[in-house]
Amino acid sequence: MRLGRITVSITTDGSGDATDYTAGKVTGRIHAIIFAFGDLDAGTDFVITGNTTGTPILTKANVGAANAVWYPRVAMSKVADGAALSFYETVAIHDEKIKIVTDEGAATKTGTLTFLIES
Repeated sequence: MRLGRITVSITTDGSGDATDYTAGKVTGRIHAIIFAFGDLDAGTDFVITGNTTGTPILTKANVGAANAVWYPRVAMSKVADGAALSFYETVAIHDEKIKIVTDEGAATKTGTLTFLIES
């Protein structure tokens, strides 16, 4: 297992919104997302997905005015009938950029997300 870091800087526009992407395509399992608050608004919302497939990675509303670490996980399902299990696994992404949509971050504010990816 090799853990790598991918950092994405966020700068909101005049309406407090931003759409950002990882610099290149990512393949691996997302173990953690480290949020460096910067000067974003305490009511900032994030929707993080795979850019091509739309794979849900993490949705956070009103993140608060503090640094944080998030551990996105997905519920596993039974092979036979798709019923949910009480087990969770890291989110896998393959050969696509990660898309970060920021909302309500206040006008022209900044923050940083760092993804810890197992490749």
